[in-house]
Amino acid sequence: MPVGTCQYCGRAFCSGHGERDHDGQEVCARKRCRQKKADIALHLEYKARVARRNAAGLCGQEGCETRYGGQCSKCRGFFCMAHVAPREETVRKGLATVSRMAAMCDHCWRRRPLWSRT
Repeated sequence: MPVGTCQYCGRAFCSGHGERDHDGQEVCARKRCRQKKADIALHLEYKARVARRNAAGLCGQEGCETRYGGQCSKCRGFFCMAHVAPREETVRKGLATVSRMAAMCDHCWRRRPLWSRT
């Protein structure tokens, strides 16, 4: 009997094949869905570190002492021009898949493969 619906893939799961957290998150036992849950936790920590560096007027990349000059379109952090770059990404628009340019930091660029599939 289903006890939850995975917030990442939309599949129903029983108590033996997923978890319902105290904060309302429902995640099935599929490897990709567990990876997404773990990635979100790491991403939130990353964004907090970037925000602290940005508050001091610095690029969000740890170890960089340059002032920021561009913004990542994904995490919304600010980075110097060496640590944010225009990159081509593929996104869905309704039923179509289109390519577009987006400014992204390396962290957000590396996360794309996990989030591009269900």
